Amino acid sequence: MDAAGDRDWLDGGAEVTRAHVTRLFDLAARDPAANDVVDRAAAALAGGSRDRLAGLFRRCAPEVDASGEAGKTYLRWQSALVSKDHASLLAGAPSAELSAKVRELAAGSALRVEVEDHPDYVVVRRAETPAICLVAPLPVAAAYEAMIHELVHASARRSTDLGPDPASFADERAYLMAVVLSPGDEVDAYVTASGARARLDGTTKHLIPALISSFDTTGRLTKPRDAVAEIILAPRPRGLGYADAGLRGSYARDKDDLARLRASRREFLGKLARAKQQELSALDANVGVARHNLAARRTNLGIARQRGDAAEITKLTRQISADERALVELERTVAVVREGVVRLTAEQARAR
Repeated sequence: MDAAGDRDWLDGGAEVTRAHVTRLFDLAARDPAANDVVDRAAAALAGGSRDRLAGLFRRCAPEVDASGEAGKTYLRWQSALVSKDHASLLAGAPSAELSAKVRELAAGSALRVEVEDHPDYVVVRRAETPAICLVAPLPVAAAYEAMIHELVHASARRSTDLGPDPASFADERAYLMAVVLSPGDEVDAYVTASGARARLDGTTKHLIPALISSFDTTGRLTKPRDAVAEIILAPRPRGLGYADAGLRGSYARDKDDLARLRASRREFLGKLARAKQQELSALDANVGVARHNLAARRTNLGIARQRGDAAEITKLTRQISADERALVELERTVAVVREGVVRLTAEQARAR
């Protein structure tokens, strides 16, 4: 890249404008792989609009500057558990009521919405529109590398509860390796951004020193991804120091966070199972009433036939037909709710 790549990406200014970010996008346009990152980010984060994507970028706060990082992505996920109504359970597909609830949860500033289906409920996860910052002053080429890195995080990272389970790893190191190797995490971000920077410069000499030997001048990764993960976690200067800095303490924190999420899920399952059990008692009573009423109508139909009352026979025949259909539907509902109680009770026990 020419000397223009050494100038400050904000041209000495203090505020990020769309023009500053668009200049970085223009550099990506020269590189099909980097351009694809921008395209995917625009699709995931800004409805396909690069202009709107550019509007998500800010200048980093001083504490990020002090950390030695060139950028930061702030992405927050929220989740909600929604029980299915009878119509959804009977049809095996979302009812209008359930669909409306999901749309309501997805409204507002939600950027990405994921719906995880379970037999008796759905989990709705929503990612808020991320805030992406880049450090300044920073050379244009370095800002370009940081932009690619942060776009990988912002567009591909998933909710923590869908990531590695710390309880399933023998030690902290194994867990941190799984974390940085997760989709959209540090290995993806460094491999993608370092490759783009090497292709931009035509050399690897401007890459982070610990990563130089991992790429060739075409930006191709020359080591296994596990080796890059080891470098990311290793102490400085041999590595990037993530195990001692950004990810320090995350093993214990993530264990606690997931424990809280599971406790919340268990509480939801218990409440839903109890509610369905109460509902089942009421439904069983309704079935008893419906059967009694149907038997009474059949008795009355027999009397009407003995009398030869044609009008009454016609009326009762229609009522009995409607009552029989309603009873079948009611009994189906009872069966579905009863199965749900069994499933929810078992799932709650497994979640302990």
